[in-house]
Amino acid sequence: MDVANGTIAPEGEGSDMGRMQRLSGGSFIANQGQQMIPRIIHQTWKTNRVQQGMLPLQASWKRHHGHWEYRFWTDADNLAFLTAHYPEFLPIYQGYASPICRADAIRYFLLYHFGGLYADLDFECLRPFDALLEGKGVVLGLEPDAHLGQHKHFEHDRIVCNALMASRPGHPFWRFVIDLLKDTSRHPGPLDATGPYLLTRAVAEYRGEDAPELLSASVLYPITSDQSTEGQLFDLKFFLQAVENAHAMHHWAGTWWRTERVPDTFATAVAQVQLVDHGMPAGALALQLRTTTADLDAWPTVSCLMVTGSRPAQARLAIAAFCAQTYPNKELVILDDGADDTLAEHVQALADARVRHIRVPASARTLGALRNQAVALASGEYICQWDDDDLYDPARLSTQMAVLRATASTACLLSRWLVWWPAQQRLAVSPSRPWEGSLLCAKAALPTYADLARGEDTPVIDTLLQSQRVALLDQARLYLYVRHERNAFGAAHSEQIWEAASLQVPPDRYDTVLDELGKRVDIANYLQALDGPEPDPVAAAPVGIASAQPAEAAAPAKSTVDAPDIPGQPRPLRLRPDECPSVLVLTPVRNVAALLPGFFEQLLALEYPQDRLSLAFIDGASDDNTLPELHALCQQHGPRFARTNVISADYGFQFITNRKAPEHQFERRAILARSRNELFRRAFQGETWILWLDADVVAYPADVLMQLLRYGKRVITPHCVLAPGGPSYDLNSFRFKPNAAAQAWEVTLDGIMQPPRGLGRQYLEDFRGQELVELSAVGGTMLLVDARIHQAGFLFPDYSYRGLIETEGFAARCRDSGIASWGLPDLEIVHATP
Repeated sequence: MDVANGTIAPEGEGSDMGRMQRLSGGSFIANQGQQMIPRIIHQTWKTNRVQQGMLPLQASWKRHHGHWEYRFWTDADNLAFLTAHYPEFLPIYQGYASPICRADAIRYFLLYHFGGLYADLDFECLRPFDALLEGKGVVLGLEPDAHLGQHKHFEHDRIVCNALMASRPGHPFWRFVIDLLKDTSRHPGPLDATGPYLLTRAVAEYRGEDAPELLSASVLYPITSDQSTEGQLFDLKFFLQAVENAHAMHHWAGTWWRTERVPDTFATAVAQVQLVDHGMPAGALALQLRTTTADLDAWPTVSCLMVTGSRPAQARLAIAAFCAQTYPNKELVILDDGADDTLAEHVQALADARVRHIRVPASARTLGALRNQAVALASGEYICQWDDDDLYDPARLSTQMAVLRATASTACLLSRWLVWWPAQQRLAVSPSRPWEGSLLCAKAALPTYADLARGEDTPVIDTLLQSQRVALLDQARLYLYVRHERNAFGAAHSEQIWEAASLQVPPDRYDTVLDELGKRVDIANYLQALDGPEPDPVAAAPVGIASAQPAEAAAPAKSTVDAPDIPGQPRPLRLRPDECPSVLVLTPVRNVAALLPGFFEQLLALEYPQDRLSLAFIDGASDDNTLPELHALCQQHGPRFARTNVISADYGFQFITNRKAPEHQFERRAILARSRNELFRRAFQGETWILWLDADVVAYPADVLMQLLRYGKRVITPHCVLAPGGPSYDLNSFRFKPNAAAQAWEVTLDGIMQPPRGLGRQYLEDFRGQELVELSAVGGTMLLVDARIHQAGFLFPDYSYRGLIETEGFAARCRDSGIASWGLPDLEIVHATP
C-alpha cells in the first residue's frame, strides 16, 4: 500500500471510520465536476499478502506510472469504505454468497467515488495510459471475440470486461451500474450478478450522457484465457504479435473460479520436439507436457555441472538459477579455479547441501579436462551442462527431463535458445541447430569431453547424435545465452548468430521483451555482474527502471574519520561533509519512551554530517509515553537533521510478556516486517542509504556509520551484543552450518525455522578476529542497506521465505538474487538488557 490503503492510520486515526475519512479527503465532492480521469491506480486483494506470481504484474503499473497515485485496497479496507460512504449498500454487499461478487462490486464504487483507473492484480501494464485516457469520461475494454464461444447462453455479441476500467469521479454511468447491482444481487452466478455480463448489459442499456468508450481487445485484452494457460506467451514471436498494439495484458489467472492453482505455464505448453535416432531423423512430435510434483519427486537425480573461475558475480546468478529450478532431485557440482575464495564463501553461506563447491588449482588444464573431472564427481544418473555466464528458466530441468521420458531418449538438447547482447541492447531467438550448452544426458551414455580450451562439447554432441536417440526441443525460453566480452568465441561468431537468428527483437520492443523475460530469470542483476564482483542491488526490479541514485553511490564510501588499514581493503580516503551520501535512519518503536532520550543523544554524537541524515519512526500503538516523547524530541532536535518524520500504525498485535516464545514468533515478526515496509514506503525520499536502527540499541562507536559505509557492501550489519566482548545478542545475524538444511524440518514452527541457539547456525561471535564475513541472514538492530535494493521491491517478507521471515527472509531473498549480506564481527554495538 502506498497512499490510500486503510491498514496504516495516521496519528489519531486508529479506527476504520477515521481511515476512510482520510482516504476520501473530500476528493469526491471536489472532483464531481472534474472532466478528466484522475491519475490514480486502484487495485484490491483479500489481504496485503499478494500472491508471489502477481508481484511483477503489480509492479508494472507503478513502473509505467511513477507520477500517478497508487492505492491498494484489502477486503477490510473495502468494507470500511462502504461503511463510511455507502452504508445503504452494505446489506447487499455482505449478503453476496461469493467473495468475487464483493470484489466486483467494490471496484464500481471506487471509480464512482474517486475516479481513476482500476486493474485486477493479474493485469500487466505494458505502456503508460496517460494519452489513452486523455479527454475520456469512462473507458472500458472488450474481451477477445473467441471468449463468446465459452459463453454460449449469453445474449450479447460482445463481452465488456470489468478487469480494467477507468473513469472520472462521479460519472453517472456508475450510478446506473450501482442501481443494476441492486436488481441483480440475487442472480446465482457472479458473471450475471456483478461481473462482465452485468457490465455488458449496463453499457447496452445506458442512455445517459457521456457514454463509455469501448477499447478493442487488442488494446487491453490481447490474448485469450486459453492462450494464457496454454503457455503461448513463451513463444516470443507470439508475444510480440500479441502486444503490438496493447497498453496492458490480462493474464486470466481466474483465482475466483479455478478449482486448482494454475500450474507453471511451461508445464502446460506444447513442446515441439524433433527426434534423431542414431543419426537418422525419427520424426517430429508436439508434446503436451503435464507433470505433477508427485511425478517429479520420483524421477532420478540430475547433476548440473558448472566450471568457473574468473567471474564470481555471474556464477552466483547461475547458482541462483539452479536453486530456483522446479525439478526437485538435483545437485550442482561447481569446479572453481578462481584466484580467491569469493565463490566458496558464497556457497558456504548458501548452506544448501545440493550445491557442492570444489576448489581446483589454477593450471593449464583445458575446459574439456575440467568438464570431465566434474562428470567424475557427479552423483546423479543424468548430467546437465550448466555454464556459469548464462541464465536459465526455472522450468529448464523439469521440461528437458519430461521430454526425455516422453520420447525414451538418451539426451535432450535445445534446438533454439535466446541470445542476449546486453552491451548492445540486442535480443534474438537463435537459428535452429543442436545447441551444445543445453545438453542434458544420461551419465552412462555421455562421451568424454575433448581436451580442448573451447569447443570441447561439440564432439560430445556429434557422438551422441550418431550413437543415441536424441530429442531436440524447441523451447527457446528455457535458456538465455548471454554474449559479453569474455565469451569463449569472439565477435564474429556473435554476428553470425545475429544474422542467422530466427527472430530479431525490434529495438523499440527490446525493453518490453526484457520485462517479459525478467518475470522468470534475473535480467536485472546481469548487467552489473558483467562489470564487477557483486550484482546490482536493483535485483529482480522490473527491467527498464533507471536508478534514481548516482552511479558513485554504489562505490565504497570514503570516510572523513581516520581508520586502520584492513588487509585486502583499500585504505579509506577522506570526504568533505558535502560529499557524504545521504542516509535515512529508520526506526520502528513501541513502548520505548524511557530509551528515546538516549537514542537521540547517540544520534547527535555520530561523526557524520547531521544535515545528511534524515530520521523516521513508526510507532506500533504504544500505550506508554512513546508517541508524545518522540514528537517532542523530533521538535527539539529535528532542525539539526535533514528532516524527521513520525508515523503511527496499529497492526493489532497484543503485548505479551514472553515475546521470544516460539509460538508468538510468526505473528510478531510478520507484524514487524509490515511495519518496516510501511515505514520505508512512507518515509523514503531518494536517500542513498538506509540505516535500520532499533531504539533499544544503547551504545555504538561514534564512527559506526562511517565504518559500515567504508566497505561498500550493499547489505551490512555490525555485531550486536549486550556487553562489549560478550556473546552475540542479535541471533538473526547468522551463517548456516553445512548441515543446516537437513535439520530445518526438525526446528520449523508456523513455517519458520526456530532452532535452539547454535543448532545449524554460526553467529558473529564465532567469527571474532575476522574483519568481514558473509552471512546467510541478518538482524535489524543496526543494518545498513543500499536504498536501491528496497526501491527495487526487496523489502521484508511477512511470510515464510525458505523458512525465514522479516530481516532474515530479506537477506535470503537478496542472496537468491546474488546480493550478499555481510557482518562485521569486531564492530560491536550494545543492546539494552531485555
